[in-house]
Amino acid sequence: MRTPRNVVGNLVAMRNPASDLRRDFEGFLEDWFNPLRTGAPLQAEDFISPFCDFQDTDTQYLIDVEMPGVRKEDIKLEMRDNQLSIFAEQKYETKKEEGGLRYSERRYGKFQRTFSMPTPVSANGVEASYQDGILHISIPKSEEAKAKQIQVTGPKSPSDSTKLAKG
Repeated sequence: MRTPRNVVGNLVAMRNPASDLRRDFEGFLEDWFNPLRTGAPLQAEDFISPFCDFQDTDTQYLIDVEMPGVRKEDIKLEMRDNQLSIFAEQKYETKKEEGGLRYSERRYGKFQRTFSMPTPVSANGVEASYQDGILHISIPKSEEAKAKQIQVTGPKSPSDSTKLAKG
């Protein structure tokens, strides 16, 4: 016996399980890749660790941190004991009134991330800028940590070369 798609008298509609699965999966992907789009309150895991790029050059460390939706005023940096700590908060509130109905939405998220520098750095020279949702940080290496070219020379005197040969 074939099951009807609609039974008007009982208002029962048969659902296509494949369509439901597809819709749920698409919603999952949207929420996974963009938790801010859902309108749901941020959970700790939504904003715990933003994507970062860390680059080590001869003279400095460069760090880029993706922080979309965070205001520049809500970002704090601290350099202590050769470690850079980044603190940020995201606060968002919207209110709308239409036809006697009031709509209000709030979101809040907070995170902290610390980077340990592999070599000594010059804390006084750290620079940071924030543009288009990306925090750019430049941390100069201290003079002791910078690579130095060492020139190889020959023996200083003939007696130096005989000392080296006898060992």
